[in-house]
Amino acid sequence: MLKQKLLNKIDTVTRYFINKEIYKPKKVWELCPNCNTEVKIPNNKRSICPECKEDILPCSMCNMDEVKCSTCPYEKNLSQM
Repeated sequence: MLKQKLLNKIDTVTRYFINKEIYKPKKVWELCPNCNTEVKIPNNKRSICPECKEDILPCSMCNMDEVKCSTCPYEKNLSQM
């Protein structure tokens, strides 16, 4: 009840950004680094490009201001594919 009252006081734009931060899509659009094909992939694992069969990582799920790509958990698992 209190949460709803607080949300009612927040303007629409702020509510949109709050919800966007909480909502994580199950699939994301990524560009294949090899052939530049736009592919929809799962947000939590690496995938294979349907065009060129190269690996694609869900990089758009990371905050590029806070992450180090050299420690990407998906990159480490590429050798296991």
